[in-house]
Amino acid sequence: MSETTIVVRCPDCRTGRVSAPSVTVRWCLDVNGWSYRARCSVCDVVFVANTREDRAHRALAAGARLEMWTLPAELTERPPAGRAIDAVDILELRLALMEPEWFDKLREMTFPEDRKR
Repeated sequence: MSETTIVVRCPDCRTGRVSAPSVTVRWCLDVNGWSYRARCSVCDVVFVANTREDRAHRALAAGARLEMWTLPAELTERPPAGRAIDAVDILELRLALMEPEWFDKLREMTFPEDRKR
C-alpha cells in the first residue's frame, strides 16, 4: 500500500510531493486564513505557504496534521490617541536631527535613568 502524498510548492525547488503526515495545515482563526508548513523532499528546506481552504481540507483528509493559531495580541493594541503630527513638528524634527548630539539628547529623553552623572 502506497503512502498518500501532497503536492506542495517549495520556494526553492518549485512544486514537489511530500508525505501527507509530514505536512502541517495551519488555520488562523482570526482571519480564517489557511496555510501549510512542510519540508521539501528535494532540498530539505522547511517553508510555509498560503493555500485555499478546500485544498487545506483535502490535505487534512489525506492525513496532514492541523495547527490552529491566532494573531499576536499586539496587532489589536492601539496607543492612546494624541495630537496629530503637523508641519511644525516635522520641521522641528528635521532641525533637531541636524544637531551633532541629537541621538544623545533622544536617549536622555527616552531613558532618563541613564543620564551621565
